[in-house]
Amino acid sequence: MLYEITRQKIRGDTAVQSEPQFAEILAAHGYPADVLANANALLDTLSAALSALDTTRVEAERATQTRHEALAALSDWVVRFERVAAVASRAQTDAARRIAYVA
Repeated sequence: MLYEITRQKIRGDTAVQSEPQFAEILAAHGYPADVLANANALLDTLSAALSALDTTRVEAERATQTRHEALAALSDWVVRFERVAAVASRAQTDAARRIAYVA
């Protein structure tokens, strides 16, 4: 968002730039209309690139959040599985003892 503020400051009011008296003053200080037009085009390019960067950053944050949620769900599943496996292992051991005792 900082780049939008900077862009607005640099671009200024294009209506003011197009007024002959202001255009002459800007040109006298080394900013003719073609230089300002090129600067504005570069600012448009920069703005588009920064917007794309923001979009990519937001998508990366969402992907990271999704990954954290998936890892938490997997961790919960492993804990439940270990509990079930422990109970099943005890039941299997008890059954094996009974079979050995009967035989």
